[in-house]
Amino acid sequence: MIAAMHRSLVQLAARSTAITRDHVRDGATAIGGVLRWR
Repeated sequence: MIAAMHRSLVQLAARSTAITRDHVRDGATAIGGVLRWR
């Protein structure tokens, strides 16, 4: 039971890390687009 809980925690951490990385990339792309338009 503890192993299953730990595994789901690891998956959740990996998923949130991937989501954060996507958000950072999207944010950088948006900032780059704004700077380019200026």
